[in-house]
Amino acid sequence: MLGSSPSVFPITTPSRSRVIQELFLSGPKSRADIARATSLTKVTVSEAVDDLLGKNILEELSSNRELRPGKPSIPVQLNNDSFSFLAVDLSAAKTWSYSFFGFDGQPLDVVNIDRRGLTGQAFFDSLAQKLSELISQSDTPVAGVGVGSPGVINRKGKVISAPNLGWEDFDLQNLLQTTLGVPVVVENDAHLSASAIHTFSSSGAYILLIRIAGGLGAGLVVDGVVPAGQGNAAGELGHTVVVENGRECACGKKGCLETYVSSSELEVDLNQALGIAAIKESASLLGTAISPIVGLLNLNAVVIAANEDLRSDQFLQQLSQTIAERTLPISHENLTVEYTDFAHDIVLRGAAGRVMGQLLGLGQ
Repeated sequence: MLGSSPSVFPITTPSRSRVIQELFLSGPKSRADIARATSLTKVTVSEAVDDLLGKNILEELSSNRELRPGKPSIPVQLNNDSFSFLAVDLSAAKTWSYSFFGFDGQPLDVVNIDRRGLTGQAFFDSLAQKLSELISQSDTPVAGVGVGSPGVINRKGKVISAPNLGWEDFDLQNLLQTTLGVPVVVENDAHLSASAIHTFSSSGAYILLIRIAGGLGAGLVVDGVVPAGQGNAAGELGHTVVVENGRECACGKKGCLETYVSSSELEVDLNQALGIAAIKESASLLGTAISPIVGLLNLNAVVIAANEDLRSDQFLQQLSQTIAERTLPISHENLTVEYTDFAHDIVLRGAAGRVMGQLLGLGQ
């Protein structure tokens, strides 16, 4: 197994993390330019850069001798080929997916794995075996694994409840970390999606992200921050009852929102009247459920993360109409309601970003 060397990760020195973050955001820079951008001293930057070069996290580019006379300026950049980060998305109804990321934060090919018929311990065993194979066969050492899972996940990566996966009080993060031998971070898929949409889009600082997959989850961005709630259960919109004595839900209740708004409910024939009616009902119930949030937080955007085959103009139109009917003009007049183009890998981007952030000390 390749994995990462304990002497490399995590990065715990703030100056090293500042240098990494600056290069991640701005691209290659000389030591002097990094010092100016971060307000760190030249000596501190030089020590940090030398240390990160020694750990193979950074690499030097060719000398830029034309910039100024005298000693050449040597730009450095993140070494995208030195380590990789494995991101995992468990939110779909019939599959789970993974992708490798480099320091540039961009995914390689997204691979989907069939999981039909697998829940509980059987699914974990299958998942852990595949991830072990991926890590051992990787061309570069895998520094860590980020996992986006549906359900309520506590701050230690334990799955308190994920009915669709058959997990209750399941210590997913600790079990995977023990099995894989590399750092693992497990978080709610919708929280990771909200974090990713804030990072990779221009939707604003007040966003409600609705994740439609095997179930229904939500993530909030409030003043640029993704709140997790006191029990780390913020965003459990799918298990809010919206229809009294409605459809049976995997959680044991009846009439939960995700029994009306999920991938299985939106896979309808839009060429038939019944299909359009079903879409409008789903959108109307979702709009009714989120309108208080729109009014309470005065959001910039409601962003829907759903795969291409689940999207429709009718859904967005009905959702926007319902919100407008149930909120004041000041709450909805400048509100954007839209699909995101990152839906197919938004959880993976968020999971990769989270494990990279923890191992590289970003945000210190």
